[in-house]
Amino acid sequence: MSYWREAWESKAEEPDFAASGRSSGDAGQLFALLADAFRALRPGPEDTLLDLGCGVGLLSWHMAPYVRRVIGADFASSLLFRARERVPDGEFLAADIMTLPFADRSFSVILASSVLQYLDSEDNVGKALREMRRVAAPDSRVFASGNPDKRKKDEYIAGIDHLALPLERKDLIRERNEKAFWICPDILHNLAEEAGWKVEVRDISPVVWQAHYMFDLLLEPR
Repeated sequence: MSYWREAWESKAEEPDFAASGRSSGDAGQLFALLADAFRALRPGPEDTLLDLGCGVGLLSWHMAPYVRRVIGADFASSLLFRARERVPDGEFLAADIMTLPFADRSFSVILASSVLQYLDSEDNVGKALREMRRVAAPDSRVFASGNPDKRKKDEYIAGIDHLALPLERKDLIRERNEKAFWICPDILHNLAEEAGWKVEVRDISPVVWQAHYMFDLLLEPR
């Protein structure tokens, strides 16, 4: 995971969307992502939100008015300064998703947006899902969004050549997508069940450009 930690540490000066787990976007894309998250999590004034892979706090900022407390965690500590500025009432700390520094059953809603693809293996994804299960309250809801579907990988990688971008930029996009951990929905579904979750695989809103190769996961304790 050192490759990915270094990659994300380097994003501290990049625009909000790029530093929040998506490579491009605009206000409309952000609205669609938030709409999917709100529909899945249904946050309320008594909820405590854990934003895993919070980046610069963009999603935390939009969700904070609807919950009692926000805690964000990211393995790239350089991003957290902007998160703390953006959500001064929140708490943001550097943490590893596979060894979370929180007590059992601490959170009623958990968001992990564009996170699991940086964990390198099914074993690490399973560890992360078990940690999320440990810190989730009995009646919690968890939304693990933006998971790249392995069945779409070859098509996506091939399409990079057709982007209207400089060659150096296309090479970087190709490298990072080759290194990302792509996973089939049924395998991720099974890993989540083994970690103690009830699982629903969901499509991403079609207005989000990544919808053609990514999928979401809604989790509830069982």
